[in-house]
Amino acid sequence: MSGKPATTRILGHRHFKGELPLSILRLQLETGRTHQIRQHLSSLGNQIVMDDKYGNFRSNKEFRQILKAKGVVISKKNLFLHAVSLKLPDQEVHWQAAPPKIWHQAMQALG
Repeated sequence: MSGKPATTRILGHRHFKGELPLSILRLQLETGRTHQIRQHLSSLGNQIVMDDKYGNFRSNKEFRQILKAKGVVISKKNLFLHAVSLKLPDQEVHWQAAPPKIWHQAMQALG
């Protein structure tokens, strides 16, 4: 990444083997730079599914086609990046949100 330093920690991961190799990562940001997660994962060769800026376009197209054949239609805009939990440093505020339903549909379809 160019500009200011940025730190992203991988806290956990789960790999899925199937028609497409996929992983779910649990990350923690030490900094909050624009596109930080997308850039860091792309530089490691682990692009985010459906990322149209830093992702793998061929893999994204294949992902959509496989899901479509299984009856799950996703938009090119369905970036598979989600903040499940957000806590601001030195504040009492903490938010949580479940992943979008389309993620569950995609994972079920892929087995």
